[in-house]
Amino acid sequence: MFKKISQSVAVSGALLLAAGSSQAAITNLVSNGGFETGDFSSWAQEGGATQSITSGIGGGAYGSFSAELSNTSPAGNIIKQDIGAGLLTAGQSVEVSLDYRGVAEAGGVLFVELFSLDANNAVTKTEIVGGGPLFPAANADSWSNFSFTTTVGPDVEGGLTLVLNAPCGAAASCVSNYILDNVSVAADVAAVPVPAAAWLFGSALLGLVGIRKKQS
Repeated sequence: MFKKISQSVAVSGALLLAAGSSQAAITNLVSNGGFETGDFSSWAQEGGATQSITSGIGGGAYGSFSAELSNTSPAGNIIKQDIGAGLLTAGQSVEVSLDYRGVAEAGGVLFVELFSLDANNAVTKTEIVGGGPLFPAANADSWSNFSFTTTVGPDVEGGLTLVLNAPCGAAASCVSNYILDNVSVAADVAAVPVPAAAWLFGSALLGLVGIRKKQS
């Protein structure tokens, strides 16, 4: 029996160490990016304009729900999320993407912004993803996709803040009505760090020693 347990622990340890030594895995750092919780869980909300979750026909691009930011006043309309703390390295590439549809008129736009943060939450890089306001003429009847690859700041120990903002300008006829879904910030992050895998393997060996003592 001891031989079988030893073989099992050896196999488990090899698998753990292999996972720990793997280079990385592409991971979406955004939580509830598809809004499939049916609410704004994981997102912070700012601004006085309308924010809601849509469902049913015209709801999600690939699921049941999506987020709608509707604005007709000269103000911001923001949802944001802190992501990736402790998972990223300085200057690392990330891919920002989302699906969108809606109506934008007389100055209505959508900004996708990414802020890199140090351990004290000080901003080390500010970026309007894509270089400026996006989608000045969103299609109300069909989904489109936006995707952009960029790099994080020189110090990103505190992670990133992703901001989605649908502001309106001063024009009385301004409309900024965007429906968003499948929001993603994808990056290569380690799946299982080597120290963690080694710790688990060591714990398994200690357990094996305990079993052997009981049998003796």
